[in-house]
Amino acid sequence: MELMLIVILLGILLTVAIASYVNFQKRAKTSEAKTNLGSIRTCQEAYHVASENYLTCPLHPSSIPPGTAVLWKDSQLSNEWKKLGFEPCGKVRYSYKVEISDDGQSFIASAYGDLDGDGACSTFSITEKSGNIQENAPLE
Repeated sequence: MELMLIVILLGILLTVAIASYVNFQKRAKTSEAKTNLGSIRTCQEAYHVASENYLTCPLHPSSIPPGTAVLWKDSQLSNEWKKLGFEPCGKVRYSYKVEISDDGQSFIASAYGDLDGDGACSTFSITEKSGNIQENAPLE
């Protein structure tokens, strides 16, 4: 009887530990989006100093990676991203995009990711006004 109780308690503890570990992994993977958005903001500010406006950049990679990491640099990389000078290290788990205002004097950079491959996306964004990153469903 006591052995059965111990086995049940160990099962419960393992279930809680595994769920916590999975969430820890997801939180660690979101650091990519936050770091890269900060870098995109820095690149945009440098571009703004040189050209007096911000640069719009299309979604890249063009499809959001479903629970896996993909190479950033490929034949589909647009000239806008090349002109901006942003290039993350290694593979990415998020797709990135920059939209600018009509007058070219403000921007919002966004990262879209599906960390667990379930089709639900997490979104992070940053603007030229603030270095604060906005999060929407960060662990999806």
